[in-house]
Amino acid sequence: MNTQGSCWTGFWLGCGVALFTAIAAMFGPHPVSMTGVEARLKAQVERALSKSGLGEIAVAMDGQTAVLSGGVGPPNRRGPPLLRSPPQDRAARISAA
Repeated sequence: MNTQGSCWTGFWLGCGVALFTAIAAMFGPHPVSMTGVEARLKAQVERALSKSGLGEIAVAMDGQTAVLSGGVGPPNRRGPPLLRSPPQDRAARISAA
């Protein structure tokens, strides 16, 4: 058995290489890294808002949560209504008629 310490040198060298590889995989500039996932999600949210006619809303990412800010367009914009009236308002209008 070799007790000179050369096997421990290889062990610690291997641990260092594995640690470097893990850090590079998590934070490196590639599509499935932590920052790459956020960038892809932000692009998807912006594309969906733009497709719905709400391109003026700003998107900021907090991890994998999209934080939306800004206002909506003028009330005469075309397309389906963004918000529907709640059921209690509809019931009140029916009973008042």
